[in-house]
Amino acid sequence: MWDKISTKNDLPLFKAFVTIGILVIFFGLAFIIIDLVVNEFTEGLRLIGSRFVIVGIVTIAIAFIYKNHVVIGFILRQFKNRLTDQDRFSKWYKP
Repeated sequence: MWDKISTKNDLPLFKAFVTIGILVIFFGLAFIIIDLVVNEFTEGLRLIGSRFVIVGIVTIAIAFIYKNHVVIGFILRQFKNRLTDQDRFSKWYKP
Protein backbone atom coordinates (compact mmCIF):
# COMPACT_ATOMS: atom_id res chain seq x y z
CA MET A 1 0.00 0.00 0.00
CA TRP A 2 2.72 2.52 0.96
CA ASP A 3 5.00 1.36 -1.85
CA LYS A 4 2.71 3.12 -4.36
CA ILE A 5 3.39 6.48 -2.72
CA SER A 6 6.45 8.04 -4.29
CA THR A 7 7.29 11.73 -4.42
CA LYS A 8 10.82 11.47 -5.80
CA ASN A 9 9.77 12.75 -9.24
CA ASP A 10 8.12 15.82 -7.67
CA LEU A 11 11.27 17.13 -5.99
CA PRO A 12 12.60 19.42 -8.78
CA LEU A 13 9.27 21.21 -9.13
CA PHE A 14 8.91 21.32 -5.34
CA LYS A 15 12.32 22.94 -4.99
CA ALA A 16 11.49 25.46 -7.71
CA PHE A 17 8.20 26.45 -6.05
CA VAL A 18 9.83 26.83 -2.63
CA THR A 19 12.69 28.88 -4.09
CA ILE A 20 10.32 31.19 -5.96
CA GLY A 21 8.15 31.52 -2.85
CA ILE A 22 11.12 32.51 -0.70
CA LEU A 23 12.31 35.03 -3.29
CA VAL A 24 8.85 36.59 -3.55
CA ILE A 25 8.62 36.85 0.24
CA PHE A 26 12.01 38.59 0.40
CA PHE A 27 10.95 40.90 -2.42
CA GLY A 28 7.78 41.80 -0.51
CA LEU A 29 9.74 42.34 2.70
CA ALA A 30 12.07 44.67 0.79
CA PHE A 31 9.07 46.72 -0.31
CA ILE A 32 7.78 46.89 3.26
CA ILE A 33 11.21 47.93 4.60
CA ILE A 34 11.53 50.62 1.91
CA ASP A 35 8.11 51.92 2.91
CA LEU A 36 9.15 52.03 6.57
CA VAL A 37 12.45 53.80 5.83
CA VAL A 38 11.19 56.32 3.27
CA ASN A 39 7.82 57.63 4.41
CA GLU A 40 7.34 60.53 1.99
CA PHE A 41 6.47 59.16 -1.46
CA THR A 42 5.81 55.50 -0.70
CA GLU A 43 2.08 55.33 -0.15
CA GLY A 44 1.43 51.98 -1.78
CA LEU A 45 4.65 50.11 -1.16
CA ARG A 46 3.47 48.55 2.11
CA LEU A 47 0.31 47.28 0.41
CA ILE A 48 2.27 45.91 -2.54
CA GLY A 49 4.84 44.33 -0.21
CA SER A 50 2.19 42.66 1.89
CA ARG A 51 0.61 41.24 -1.25
CA PHE A 52 3.97 39.85 -2.34
CA VAL A 53 4.46 38.24 1.08
CA ILE A 54 1.00 36.64 0.90
CA VAL A 55 1.67 35.35 -2.63
CA GLY A 56 5.01 33.91 -1.49
CA ILE A 57 3.35 32.08 1.40
CA VAL A 58 0.65 30.72 -0.92
CA THR A 59 3.34 29.57 -3.39
CA ILE A 60 5.19 27.67 -0.68
CA ALA A 61 1.89 26.14 0.50
CA ILE A 62 1.12 25.03 -3.07
CA ALA A 63 4.59 23.47 -3.26
CA PHE A 64 4.00 21.41 -0.11
CA ILE A 65 0.53 20.39 -1.30
CA TYR A 66 2.00 19.38 -4.66
CA LYS A 67 4.76 17.38 -2.98
CA ASN A 68 2.35 15.53 -0.70
CA HIS A 69 -0.69 15.29 -2.98
CA VAL A 70 -0.41 11.51 -3.25
CA VAL A 71 -0.24 11.13 0.52
CA ILE A 72 -3.07 13.61 1.06
CA GLY A 73 -5.23 11.79 -1.51
CA PHE A 74 -4.47 8.46 0.17
CA ILE A 75 -5.43 9.81 3.60
CA LEU A 76 -8.64 11.33 2.25
CA ARG A 77 -9.56 8.05 0.56
CA GLN A 78 -8.95 6.12 3.78
CA PHE A 79 -11.06 8.61 5.73
CA LYS A 80 -13.84 8.34 3.15
CA ASN A 81 -13.68 4.54 3.30
CA ARG A 82 -14.01 4.65 7.08
CA LEU A 83 -17.04 6.91 6.83
CA THR A 84 -18.72 4.66 4.28
CA ASP A 85 -17.85 1.56 6.33
CA GLN A 86 -19.60 3.04 9.35
CA ASP A 87 -22.61 4.13 7.35
CA ARG A 88 -22.86 1.00 5.21
CA PHE A 89 -25.44 -0.67 7.48
CA SER A 90 -27.28 2.45 8.56
CA LYS A 91 -29.71 2.25 5.63
CA TRP A 92 -30.80 -1.30 6.40
CA TYR A 93 -34.20 -1.90 7.85
CA LYS A 94 -33.99 -2.86 11.51
CA PRO A 95 -37.13 -4.61 12.75
